[in-house]
Amino acid sequence: MPAGGYNTQTDTLVGYGTDKANPGGVIVENTTIGEDVPKPGNFTTLTAETLTLTEPVMIDVQTPITAFATGGQTSATQLVGQYCLVTTCATAFDSVKLAAAATGKVQTVKNIGAATLSVFPTTGDAINALAANLSIDVPVGSEITFTAIDGTTWETKLALYVTAGTTQTGGIVIRPTASTGNTITTITNALQAAARTYTIPDAGASASFLMTAGTQVVLGSTTFTNSLLKLLGSSTGVQTFTSANAGASNFTTTIPAVTGVLATTTGANLFYADISRCTAPVTKNASAAYANVTGLSQVVVPGTYAFVCKLPSTVASGTGGIKYAFNYTTTALTSIEATGRGFTSAAVAVQHTTTTTTQTDLFTQAAVVIYTELTGTMVVATGGTIDLQMAQNTSNASDTIALLGASMEFVRIA
Repeated sequence: MPAGGYNTQTDTLVGYGTDKANPGGVIVENTTIGEDVPKPGNFTTLTAETLTLTEPVMIDVQTPITAFATGGQTSATQLVGQYCLVTTCATAFDSVKLAAAATGKVQTVKNIGAATLSVFPTTGDAINALAANLSIDVPVGSEITFTAIDGTTWETKLALYVTAGTTQTGGIVIRPTASTGNTITTITNALQAAARTYTIPDAGASASFLMTAGTQVVLGSTTFTNSLLKLLGSSTGVQTFTSANAGASNFTTTIPAVTGVLATTTGANLFYADISRCTAPVTKNASAAYANVTGLSQVVVPGTYAFVCKLPSTVASGTGGIKYAFNYTTTALTSIEATGRGFTSAAVAVQHTTTTTTQTDLFTQAAVVIYTELTGTMVVATGGTIDLQMAQNTSNASDTIALLGASMEFVRIA
């Protein structure tokens, strides 16, 4: 198109008319478009016709541009071009300023400086739904197009939308929300060793991504191909994972409702377990009479049980030694298979019994025993209470102590 027939600031023809001698022909001031010397003027009528341009339409480019150091609207660098390339933005929020808004005016601003750029409107104008005179930011490497919808308001794209390839089957929207401060969230990728495709699965409902940091709530079934690390700290339904060699603490979590067949105390789905723990140390001195180990007590009903007792101890004298037994209160056994293993610092002693009467020795040893383990099974004919008891193997004026932390586990297996 010849120069002078096109205004690059507004993208509109500025002079056209019709030639009565050439009906349907598009002319500029009685000169057909394409002739060498058009004359400027005002268009009065543009009839239906094909307009062919042999070269790309050129727009007004303004560059280089240096943003105003320290920012702000008053002294911001004025933008006058349609495409404005800011080449110098040395410090975050250095500023430039749009032209005065006029309906249909368009300005595009790209920032290739070193820091985030602030773009202000002309005094009294506004951008999007912001209050008058407030700026928006253009990160390094980004560009934003501003379109004036009236004499005081500029609009920009507030969300990125990519439609699916098939008609009306949805798309993806990337939409920012307000942050606590004037900060920019960047989504980028790490160095990739090969081409990758990352697929967002259908979570079944609105959900959030599980990130590598921060407290997260994970709902539904999640499969992990590697072992989870130990837990450090907790709150209901939320767990924080740390390195495997860090200390773990007790935690409470919310478990989804169980579905399917539940374990029962009778029938094919039988399972019943109970673990008790010694809550205070028990000391025997010059006494071979049995006494309960505090906290190690179990209520049983008729059935078959497997048991494991883990019993740390301190024995001051091998002469006194240590022994253990079960005491049955109303409980009657049909049978028992019990094995006791006692450990000193240098040896192991193993004993076995099938005697069902109360306070039968399950393990007894005249030695400095530091740990005893009782394992076996029993058939309970009459229900009641079973208490684990301890005493010296032989009465001796020295301390034999069942230590805090001993445990006893009963699992009903039939």
